[in-house]
Amino acid sequence: MTIRTNNGGSKSFWSKDFKFDEAFLYKLLPYLAFLAFLGLIYIANRNQTERTAKEMNLLRQQVDELRIEYITTKADYMRQWRQTDVIRQAQALGLKESKEPPIKILNEQDDE
Repeated sequence: MTIRTNNGGSKSFWSKDFKFDEAFLYKLLPYLAFLAFLGLIYIANRNQTERTAKEMNLLRQQVDELRIEYITTKADYMRQWRQTDVIRQAQALGLKESKEPPIKILNEQDDE
């Protein structure tokens, strides 16, 4: 990096004649501000990513728990409607299982 001097010459940043003066700092200020801005964006992006990852893990756990609850409830519901369980529930209400097959009732008006 070279810096132009007032007399038309230039001094290298690495040379021993180079001095940190106020003008040099003012020239660097926009670059330093831009680097600080990029650093802030990087930190904010990383925090947002970590927050999103935590939320995704939490939602994944909730989905797994709800899936387990769904499967358990569905199995209980299907077991409840087996014929033997229905008969047992009907007997608790005082109903009896019919031993005769059902008969079809015909309406005479439907035949015409």
